[in-house]
Amino acid sequence: MWLPLFLFSLVGVAPDEGDWTRFRGPAGDGVTTLFKAPASWSKQPKKVWEVPVGEGYGAPVVSGNRAYLLTGRDDHELITALDLASGKQLWQQRYPVSFKPNPYAPQYGNGPFATPLVSGNRLVTVGVTGIVRCHDTSSGKLLWQDDFGVPLDDDRTLFCGNTVSPVQVDDMVIVHLGAEKSGRMTAYNLADGKPRWTWDGDLPGYASPIPADIAGHNQLVALTQNSCNGLDPKTGKLLWSYPWKVQWRENIPNPVVIDGLVILSGRENGHTLGLEIRRNGDSWQTEEAWRNEEAVLYCASPVLAGNRLFGLSHKNKGQYFCLNAETGKLIWQSEGRRTTSAQPILAGAFVLFLDTEGKLLVLDKNADRYQPVATFKLAERATWAYPVPLAAGLLVKDKTHLTRWSFAGN
Repeated sequence: MWLPLFLFSLVGVAPDEGDWTRFRGPAGDGVTTLFKAPASWSKQPKKVWEVPVGEGYGAPVVSGNRAYLLTGRDDHELITALDLASGKQLWQQRYPVSFKPNPYAPQYGNGPFATPLVSGNRLVTVGVTGIVRCHDTSSGKLLWQDDFGVPLDDDRTLFCGNTVSPVQVDDMVIVHLGAEKSGRMTAYNLADGKPRWTWDGDLPGYASPIPADIAGHNQLVALTQNSCNGLDPKTGKLLWSYPWKVQWRENIPNPVVIDGLVILSGRENGHTLGLEIRRNGDSWQTEEAWRNEEAVLYCASPVLAGNRLFGLSHKNKGQYFCLNAETGKLIWQSEGRRTTSAQPILAGAFVLFLDTEGKLLVLDKNADRYQPVATFKLAERATWAYPVPLAAGLLVKDKTHLTRWSFAGN
């Protein structure tokens, strides 16, 4: 149920282009304009600080001189604000949760899995059981919260908890929550948490919705458990839907949108797909534009650099690839057995992949073959979260710690 606690005026501050305010950055596409590549990639970056923060897959977010993150420890979820310069804890809120991973995936832990969202003086988090909370960024005070209200123990055999990160559209924050047999996408007023609209057309998958302009129309592209959908972000009206279902409900990689194409990929479907979205009067049509069966994503979302799509295919136990996003043609592919998962960001002329083993791989976005510019070891523990770019470095969240690295002076 909705629980208003305080009514504060919303500070309508647009995020600085250097801030990393939500999952995969301000635009949700994994692209940073802040990170400046070092003059030389030959030197190992310097560790500025390292602090224990708890478990979970969610990445931190950065606004101004602070980092915020949602983690878990001892059957509680922790919402923490850190000073970016020193790593010092500024405030922390904690609340109890009751969640155990499904018996088929104990190695993935108890969560939480979603990345927070920060906007002005609001920080929104989504817990593994479906608790949505909004805190004041300065003090940590709880402003409002909502709870999906359906327990995750209802014959749960496949569902791994809520993983969908919140997204902001105008003055709303949109969250897709679900349990084993029910789901609901809700647009909340960011200021006070009052619901603006809801959509219960499908259960959430693991991917997060992304705002996009398709054919001159603002949309929310949402990959759910059974389909890819385009919704009107102001009303929640379903504009179009394309079936995209996998055996184990593992719709994980975020869609990518380029010039009216929505790019989808999934291991169980066995291909990467370019889906053309066209508007015809008041209706919308979807049609397959291209299909690639050589490079297929599994856990991590890809990143777009111009018309080049970079990602890690699950085939041959992990192959980095680059393909033409407009045609689907493969440009290059690495040998196999690279890693099990790798999260990419685009930083100027380079694509940076952080893999599960804590290695940072640097690639030239314009190269015509797989030829790493550099590799660095940035964590000794498992790394599932996306790296967060800073002006001259990165934040890396591993299984239990957050570390700030600096390339300054290289």
